[in-house]
Amino acid sequence: MRRGDRPRPATGQCESSGLETAYYPKVSDIAAAAGLDIETTARSLEALDGTYVDLSISMGSPESWRVKAVSADARRAVGQWPTAETLITRLADAFSTAADREPDPGKKSRLRSIAGMLGGAGYQIAVDVAARVVEHQIPGMG
Repeated sequence: MRRGDRPRPATGQCESSGLETAYYPKVSDIAAAAGLDIETTARSLEALDGTYVDLSISMGSPESWRVKAVSADARRAVGQWPTAETLITRLADAFSTAADREPDPGKKSRLRSIAGMLGGAGYQIAVDVAARVVEHQIPGMG
């Protein structure tokens, strides 16, 4: 895997298995949670080091290495944190779905109007606002 490639199960598994709450999870723990061997996991994490993870490489075998942090870019790449574009698209879809389910004609019309605005003329404005929120809500992670 080359630096910049999409994170593979080793980093995603760390997040989804609860290992992200562990104090610096070991490569061996991530490998076990992902169902991968330690060597493959270590090579993957080395390739992601600096861009997607902060890998602490100690003396000795890779099984004792630890992941000190997972970057905001990694979380976005695996879908844990939305981009501004995906956030607004999801909002537009949610308003559209809500309109489809709404029995009251007045509310249905307002929901469709909001969905249309977010999916149409107001899309770029909403994306710009969401980008500022997403980037600044998480200090030091972007």
